[in-house]
Amino acid sequence: MQIEQLMWNKKDGWQNSKQNGKFKKPQLVLFFGESGALESGERYLDLRDRYPDAHIIGCTSAGEIIDQDVHNETIVASAIEFNDTKVSVASVLVNKMSDSFEAGANLGKQLDCPDLRGILIISDGEKVNGSQLVRGIRSIIGDNIPVTGGLAGDGTRFKTTLVSCDSKPESGRIAAIGFQGNTLSIGHGSVGGWDPFGPEREITRSLGNVLYELDKKPALELYKLYLGEEANNLPGSALLFPLMVRSASDKHTGVVRTVLSISEEEKSMTFAGDVPQGYVAQLMRGERILIA
Repeated sequence: MQIEQLMWNKKDGWQNSKQNGKFKKPQLVLFFGESGALESGERYLDLRDRYPDAHIIGCTSAGEIIDQDVHNETIVASAIEFNDTKVSVASVLVNKMSDSFEAGANLGKQLDCPDLRGILIISDGEKVNGSQLVRGIRSIIGDNIPVTGGLAGDGTRFKTTLVSCDSKPESGRIAAIGFQGNTLSIGHGSVGGWDPFGPEREITRSLGNVLYELDKKPALELYKLYLGEEANNLPGSALLFPLMVRSASDKHTGVVRTVLSISEEEKSMTFAGDVPQGYVAQLMRGERILIA
């Protein structure tokens, strides 16, 4: 496998960052960038000109990572050439979160094949329930094929996320990449820098990924209580304080749920994945590191 990485910024344009080996014909380009840099579609066209035969998949982000550095207001792209692996792509458009399961099933049908070894999802981050999206895919491909990926970001603006699948980035798009080949072996893992704090509370009222009540109290009001002054910066400040959610019967395994939006009228919070009623929830925060 050969990889070439590029980074774009407004001052310098595209700059090569890393390359191992010599490219012949990359099959896949992944890119992630700040909303303002992607919305015109010009940077996608740059990549299309550079890699005319590759599938080009990307989305807006909340910070771009290359090597061990995190950047803002940039675009990071990785072009990948596989030796034996075949790459296929599928995409759908959604208008509302209730379409998430059906969208996942649609993607699963497009990618399902005998030698499918893994799926990478790049999804709109404002109109999609990630839990239902994955359930829809798994309803077609089963539980034995790894499915990984994530939802597009929009920095701290929480207005519009954009996804590209061999096209200019657009709202409501979900892209999925299928990796095929008998010689391909896929592993995946995750790590987070979040630590839980405060009391655990029961989710006493929720619907899918919308949380209404914790311990029979309005969820948004409790959330604001713990955020203090940061509550004035919602929904952007919610990126710093996700929620840990676990089954009441499982004290060791939880999932992290990030906030997509809030409703002052309903005192509710909408998350990127399901927050089941009867589960336990606890606020989380990141570790602060001071650099002299």
